Amino acid sequence: MYVNRSKMALLQKAQKPMLSAFFEGELSNKLAKKLGFALPPKTLLIFGVSFLLIWGNPSRAYAMHIMEGFLPLGWSVFWAIVTLPFIIMGLLSIGKTVKSHPETKMLLGLAGAPSLID
Repeated sequence: MYVNRSKMALLQKAQKPMLSAFFEGELSNKLAKKLGFALPPKTLLIFGVSFLLIWGNPSRAYAMHIMEGFLPLGWSVFWAIVTLPFIIMGLLSIGKTVKSHPETKMLLGLAGAPSLID
């Protein structure tokens, strides 16, 4: 019985396990053609295993965040003093801009409105 060599090669490829095809570089060659650059098969394996270890088994985090609105009085005063010069400079700058170009009031209102939406 005559069997075409190309068909025989396809049958042999189909019988190869996926891992051996991976280490022989067949899969990485296909990936290299799609991506435009080549990575060694072991590098791809390391990336794959790392990805599975990091993202494949998420664990519960027993952590807590600081609730909104809670800040000790000392830190509140500190941050108020740090931000005060910037707030004053910003308000003076806005006042100058509105005096020289009154038509910008509407734009200023539209730009500031999203900061009030919570």
